[in-house]
Amino acid sequence: MEYWATARSSGPQRTLKRDIAPVPTIVFHGDADKTVHSINNKQVISQSMSNAPIAQSIVEHGRSAGGISYTREVWRQTALHIHSEHWLLHGVGHAWSGGSASGSYTDPLGPDASLEMIRFFLSNPMRQNAM
Repeated sequence: MEYWATARSSGPQRTLKRDIAPVPTIVFHGDADKTVHSINNKQVISQSMSNAPIAQSIVEHGRSAGGISYTREVWRQTALHIHSEHWLLHGVGHAWSGGSASGSYTDPLGPDASLEMIRFFLSNPMRQNAM
């Protein structure tokens, strides 16, 4: 059973069993999102890292080409292996970051979430081990 938060509440956080492999995770969330509660971000990242040996955490601040400022937190298992990323998009509501202006629930001004997810998953060592 999984629990997900709504705009006004959240369910209890689950702890993963110790014998489950860590899951590489990337999360994007707007800090002005009134639909999905921000605690979801913390719970998803926390659960994904519960069995991961994290060697380093880095916080970066940036701005997309469209002008949206963001904070990107990265958790590394080694110098070359990023385990998890959390992108907090400042001033962005409930929208797909970098999406088409003609779409619904999209923000074309934000960082390109699709491109960043492709980069993240293609560069992850777990992908190479599965092939």
